[in-house]
Amino acid sequence: MDSSFSSWLDAFWAVWYVALIAYVIAAVVVGLLCAYVADQKGRSGSAWFFLGLFFGIFALIAIAGTPPRTGGRCQDAEDHWWDRLEAADHLKAQRKAEEDAYEEDAARRRKAEEKPDANTPPRGRRTSPGLKIALAVSLTLLLASLMLACAKSCSQHSTEQDETPASSVSTPPPVTRSTQLTAPSATWRTAARWSGSGMKQTETFSIRSSEWRISWKTTREVFAGAGILQVYVYGAAGELVSLAANLQGVGSDVSYVHAQPGRFYLDISSANVDWEVVVEDLY
Repeated sequence: MDSSFSSWLDAFWAVWYVALIAYVIAAVVVGLLCAYVADQKGRSGSAWFFLGLFFGIFALIAIAGTPPRTGGRCQDAEDHWWDRLEAADHLKAQRKAEEDAYEEDAARRRKAEEKPDANTPPRGRRTSPGLKIALAVSLTLLLASLMLACAKSCSQHSTEQDETPASSVSTPPPVTRSTQLTAPSATWRTAARWSGSGMKQTETFSIRSSEWRISWKTTREVFAGAGILQVYVYGAAGELVSLAANLQGVGSDVSYVHAQPGRFYLDISSANVDWEVVVEDLY
């Protein structure tokens, strides 16, 4: 008994779902038909779509029996829009005609101004009598000064020729060739070079000048800020001369040492970094 009732209830719900889906599809179709017919008759398609969706075939019959709309507010708005469009076109054409007439008038005026008059003398060719006289006087004075200068130079040249004896001939000074040799300029020369890692006390090296330099460079640091390099300069007797380098990290630089010529050695202390040290002498 219970199994037959549950099967009957399942069948009822299945039929109800199918009927509901069929009703929704039919309502959408009827709504679309109502919207199409309303649009063809000048009515609101969206409003008649919802009427057809809720009222079904009754809304379709109602819109089918409704007469088409003629005139009304929509038609008046459309006519008003077309009137404004025609008025705007007419105003645009009128303004274009006025601009063309203004341009033609301006061109006519320019031609009238540019056309020379037969009775009017050409501009830019007038010269006052005073200006002509001034130019003539200036040219006359210029020519007179040039003639006087030429006459004076000719008279001085003839006087110098008369005063100079014919037998006097100037002899050029003897040319001597310089035999002095310039001394060659001093250059930096490598005195010693070392590279490695950790601590090192170098062998002694010889320096010939009183100014020499130490170039150093550190690379391959274990991690940032962990590298340390210190380079001390000692004399052959063990006295401290200078601290050439004191660096933490990676870098390079040059330190200059001012000491009397002699023999020296370096004490290099480093950690967590590779180094290279070069000693250069100036001679």
